[in-house]
Amino acid sequence: MLFLPALAQNTPAESSPQVRTLRIVEADRLELRNEGEEEVIILTGSPVRMVRGDDRIEAERVIYNRTRKKLYLLGAVRLTDKENRVVEAQQLDLDASDDSFEAMSVKIQSGQFDLTGPLCQRAAGQILLSEGYLTPCARCGQAVDDYGFRAKEVLLYPGDRIIAREVWVLLKGQPVLYLPVLLLHLSERRPRLELGQDDTLGWWAQADLPYVSDFGIGFTLLRYYENRGWGLGFDHWGTDVAREHYRFLLLPPNPKLPGVPQLQYSVEYKLEEPDWRYEANLKRDDAGSDPLPGRFENLGGRPLLTDVDVNISKRQGEPALRFSLRGVIDHDPLTPRPGDVQRLPEVEVGFPQGYRAGGFSLTARMVVGIYGAPPNPANRSARQAFGSYGYAGRVLLEHAESYNTQLWSGASFSFSNRFLGYYYSTRNPSGEYERQIDWTTSASFRQVLGPFSLSLSLNRSAREGENPFSGVDPSPSQRATRQTRLGIGLSYTQGPFSLSASTARVLENSLNPGVLNTNPYDPLTLTLGYSSSPLSVTLTHTRDLNKGKNLTTSGSIQYTPQPFNFGLNTSYNWDWQERGVQRWGPLNLSAGYALPGGNISLSHTRDLNTGWGQSTTFSLSLRVGLDSYTLSQTVTDANPTQNTPATLSGSARAIWGVHSLAFSNAFRFQIPNPAITDPNEDTANLTLAYSNSFSNTNLSLSGVWYFRDGYVKNPLLSFSQILRDPGRTLTLRGVWHFPERDQPYHYLQTLSFIGGFEVFPAPLLPEDPPGLAIQGGLNLNRTPDSGKFALVVSDFGPTFSFVGAERTRLFLSAFFSGNASAFPGDSLLGILKPRIVVVLDRCCWALRFTLDAQKNAATLSFLYGGQAADFFLDQNGFQFPGLGDRRNP
Repeated sequence: MLFLPALAQNTPAESSPQVRTLRIVEADRLELRNEGEEEVIILTGSPVRMVRGDDRIEAERVIYNRTRKKLYLLGAVRLTDKENRVVEAQQLDLDASDDSFEAMSVKIQSGQFDLTGPLCQRAAGQILLSEGYLTPCARCGQAVDDYGFRAKEVLLYPGDRIIAREVWVLLKGQPVLYLPVLLLHLSERRPRLELGQDDTLGWWAQADLPYVSDFGIGFTLLRYYENRGWGLGFDHWGTDVAREHYRFLLLPPNPKLPGVPQLQYSVEYKLEEPDWRYEANLKRDDAGSDPLPGRFENLGGRPLLTDVDVNISKRQGEPALRFSLRGVIDHDPLTPRPGDVQRLPEVEVGFPQGYRAGGFSLTARMVVGIYGAPPNPANRSARQAFGSYGYAGRVLLEHAESYNTQLWSGASFSFSNRFLGYYYSTRNPSGEYERQIDWTTSASFRQVLGPFSLSLSLNRSAREGENPFSGVDPSPSQRATRQTRLGIGLSYTQGPFSLSASTARVLENSLNPGVLNTNPYDPLTLTLGYSSSPLSVTLTHTRDLNKGKNLTTSGSIQYTPQPFNFGLNTSYNWDWQERGVQRWGPLNLSAGYALPGGNISLSHTRDLNTGWGQSTTFSLSLRVGLDSYTLSQTVTDANPTQNTPATLSGSARAIWGVHSLAFSNAFRFQIPNPAITDPNEDTANLTLAYSNSFSNTNLSLSGVWYFRDGYVKNPLLSFSQILRDPGRTLTLRGVWHFPERDQPYHYLQTLSFIGGFEVFPAPLLPEDPPGLAIQGGLNLNRTPDSGKFALVVSDFGPTFSFVGAERTRLFLSAFFSGNASAFPGDSLLGILKPRIVVVLDRCCWALRFTLDAQKNAATLSFLYGGQAADFFLDQNGFQFPGLGDRRNP
């Protein structure tokens, strides 16, 4: 049978727990055979391409035994797994039942490392290479690899770890060192060997020595500081199914606390099973603010405090179970205790699904714990018992019930109840145990009879008690509240007309006999409506049933004959004299017209009590093809009673492709009362801005126009230019001040530069001339009335690059940092002490030497792997512009 290229054929590989599909992407020929009782599929191609689960497979010949679930790959085999590890071999046998395979004459690419060997096996995602050779230098074009490792066996773990046993370290192909075990991290991001010297620490060194054990892998951490002492620790990863990462480092004392060693440690443990989840975190970081080289950075802990967080939870089924332990161990009793909320511990049993039958549902949970927290400032007994911090037990009981049913045709009933009870081990001044209750109950009935609808509702809420803690449970704003409301509503709908009435009675006295309620009824609300396109009218009236008085009447009209729309709404207060409020609410008028591709609208607000206008807004939006235009202006009328002036504010914007032009204005006119002076009256804040989104160019002209006196104050031109080209990455920003009445001269107000650009391109071949780039940051701020600038220099300077044989690269940088308060004029000797950085890049390893003249310090760092030089350069805040991939120039 001829099999057309690029035709997909699904052949399910009936594996055990997880059935995967073998999808044939490309083949030239397909042959089906029956060898005895076994079904065999043979594919040939140049090559055959297949996908199986996360594996992408290529081979010249493929034999698939469906009966045995075996896949035999022959000739130029290439397999790429989900970890992007590439296995190349002449023969590979894959077991479809468990994804394991065996291969011969193997070459493996894993991250930056290349591995070769005669035999390879994969099981449970791990790849075992026998009698293997591994190096990150294979893709660097070196005649003989600078270094490599020959091992009896090499194990590639999923992720970024390689473990080799019985290892010979080879330098230029010659064995120089035997190691019983070797641990490599493919995504290495920290130098494992550093030497340095400075005035504070003297000579210092750090070394991370790998180890492998039955319970995990990691590094033994050695630290030495001439003027401080020794440091010792470990960085350990577990290799079991759980995610385990343990870090510990004992460092010499900080000079600010002599005699007290510094500790850094963290525990990260996470295990997820089908039914349970386990998680634990411990952190302490005494050296977070101590700039010691070799310490753990960004550990997340606090000095002299151990943060403990343990969580165990049941993931499926009921009851839902959760155990939580969250606390702080204070190692310094002389300092104030932190105000963290602690759970020591907390246990929860819950039934989130609960019981359900018909329209009834019931859920519940109980939480028991011992808590530590600051006292509730509103609870006097807790403040007296706890002081600034205290501990107490608490039980939380919660249950919720709901019921919904259809009683008969047109009749529905619903009921809900929720109870929250917090019970504490603390006592109030009367000797009773403290508690806090939050209990809400509601029931509603609705009957629909043709156009009529009747609804009844009963709502009860009770809140009482006090919370002794601050930050543990919600604290009520009042000591005790209890309300019960009986509501009734009646509505009538016939065609476009609708009529509704609603009110409620507060049943406070029936529950609190000693409380006098002078207003038992909520306002009666009557609503009359008409809705038939394009007209909609609504009239609402409220009346106080307790005093027999009208309250408010409000109305609104919407008329929308397309493409027009008009609107009006206002309100009237009947008891304005007694309540001291305005009789009429604001009158809001609006009109609009829908344009093709836009809209135009006008709105006006007027005070009907005084007859004065309040504000008028005009807006326009229009889109023509890819161009768009917007305009918005608002006039606010002057208010003589409040002595506020009239204003005109708004904006206009036009966008033509990548170009944008915007204008904004804010006019403030004269105050109505001439006896009141305002320095900002008869002024206008004006801004005209242009931007180009393609070139990242921005210009803005702004100032304050005193139009009565005829001059402009603070006329400024702000500009910014951002460049993101292969040969330059920089941001230039500045402000230019134009002449004004009080300062009739031009001057530069601010200027900042940050980034880098090529002066001469980076070399790619040994015969190319050296490259030169300038990078860093400069900031100038003009000092008023002096004509001088405050200068800030941040890692500003040149970087030279050279290329030698076998793609060897050398980077030489001189970075200057410092500031001068009056430039030009101040001495720049402090700034002119550079930090010299030399990076030697051999593609698969790199050295960095740093000499800091300002700190009188020197550092030598070594890092292996193909991204070592990138990391060293990034640590100095600079990537040589236009350099690209140094491994493949």
